[in-house]
Amino acid sequence: MAAPLLAASPAFRSTVAAIDDIVQPLLGWSVAGELQATDEASRLEEILVLQVALFAVEVGLAATWAERGVRPHAVAGTSLGEIAAAHVAGILDLADALHIVITRSEMLEAQRPAGGTVVVNVDEAEAPQLLSGLPAPAFVAGFNGPGTTTFSGHEAALVELLRRGEERGVFAARVRIDYPAHSPLLAEVGAALQQRLGGIAPRDSATPFYSAVTGTALAGSSLDAEYWARNLAAPVLGRQVLDRLLADGYGVILEMTPHPIFAKPTDDAIAARGASAIHCPSLRRRHDPLECLAAATARLHSAGVHPPE
Repeated sequence: MAAPLLAASPAFRSTVAAIDDIVQPLLGWSVAGELQATDEASRLEEILVLQVALFAVEVGLAATWAERGVRPHAVAGTSLGEIAAAHVAGILDLADALHIVITRSEMLEAQRPAGGTVVVNVDEAEAPQLLSGLPAPAFVAGFNGPGTTTFSGHEAALVELLRRGEERGVFAARVRIDYPAHSPLLAEVGAALQQRLGGIAPRDSATPFYSAVTGTALAGSSLDAEYWARNLAAPVLGRQVLDRLLADGYGVILEMTPHPIFAKPTDDAIAARGASAIHCPSLRRRHDPLECLAAATARLHSAGVHPPE
């Protein structure tokens, strides 16, 4: 979805080049090359390659929007997206942000415990009922939006959670993650990650950062090594962040991803609060990215977002 932007957007291209300047000497491969790889040659099934590529696309999209005169009044993200958000806000420089992305991914590759993640369309109040009496450990891994909860745990527990969701007649499906993301089962990996990130230097920013670890706005300087360990193992409070953003008056949620996976949670949060806000995706799977950006620009314009003359 992002590969054509390397040719079409100077800002996207220069952002990916800056990332490659750091990544290539460390890892021996090119992000730009992976973004342009054929399906047969793609290595996006590998955690490290996927995570670095996603970070590059998210940061590159922010640069592309800035190139068009659109800059954030606040930032938020979930999981890996928080690292991109912190960089876009100026809290982490590019080297520190990539250090977190790479170290986090390498440790998950090397140390990830067995298990996985499922999503079930139940609300926060119903989650404890689904977790009761499971044949193996499982935990709430996140609240994506009103009525949508993610669970992580051992395989036997996931099979039962899916069965219980189907029994309730609600959407229940696996997430394409082969480790128990955002659960206490990653606590040891998180503790080791904290030790490896001791040298990062987060700083405060004029752009507010809304944390999916706490569900609140946080000072940039608090996003230290301990915070990123929590980001790995703690539940993702996506619904709480969306609700906080809407409560604080933000009327346009512009999504910086290759595909709008947060469209439904965001629209549900807007409807639940009765807010006069919109969700606007940047790109869509199997759609021309330049056409997507043109449509998004028109949507932003209709919502009153006008780049400076």
